[in-house]
Amino acid sequence: MRASTDSRHRLFVQAAIDYIADHLTDAVRLEDLARHIGLSPAYLQRLFVARMGESPAQYTRRLRLERAAWLLKRPGTTVTEVALEAGYEAPESFTRAFRSRFKVSPSAYRQSLRVRRRESTEAFEILRRPPSRVACVRVAGHYDEADDAYDHLRHWAEPLGLLDRGNFLGVYWDDQTITDSGNTRWDAAIEVPDELGRVVGPGIQERHLPGGAYAVVHHRGPASVRETYEAHFRDWFPRYGWKPDARPMIVEFSRAGDWSEASLFVAVTR
Repeated sequence: MRASTDSRHRLFVQAAIDYIADHLTDAVRLEDLARHIGLSPAYLQRLFVARMGESPAQYTRRLRLERAAWLLKRPGTTVTEVALEAGYEAPESFTRAFRSRFKVSPSAYRQSLRVRRRESTEAFEILRRPPSRVACVRVAGHYDEADDAYDHLRHWAEPLGLLDRGNFLGVYWDDQTITDSGNTRWDAAIEVPDELGRVVGPGIQERHLPGGAYAVVHHRGPASVRETYEAHFRDWFPRYGWKPDARPMIVEFSRAGDWSEASLFVAVTR
């Protein structure tokens, strides 16, 4: 009974997280969020704080400011434009909130990126990745602590004969150079064929990953995928006419359970 209750609570909180992510530019009120999930505002608030360590309002504010920090990395955007996209009508209030979160002003943060920026001499290529359908386990926490999530996914996929047909993926929704590693959102995922019916399983969700252009670099060796990402893309400058896009980063592993060889797909746009 306890396990069943914990599972339902986890699903309620995950539904709240997904709703916030889909309405990040809107004014998300606790009452609207609770109504969408079918809980009372006070009950949802307690569940959310217990599992996430912050209230829905605090979580929403953090995601908006972290997205603002990501937008400041892109050339051609002004601080005022970033403030508006982060949901702040006045640049002054945005600056105060940003300074509280990152300890520097938005302008100083952008300047620090210019100072740190370096060009990578490693080869990468631009590929177009088609949309894909995946089954996944959603995780909030460290990217490199993946074994439990992939074991759960593997146990679900093996009886369906998916281990020999689909690639194991990591789908990373947050920039790990901005978001604290304990708060990053990512999915342990496996591609599923169109002929497979509805994806059903405890803790298993179905997602559809968008296609489009991706900068691809290949990871091999004992270093973590995170280290490879930081080395190649953290300060990547679009000198070839491309710039980072808001779609999630996708890591495609060559073999399930072997994290030493993978391809990193970082979404880009013109």
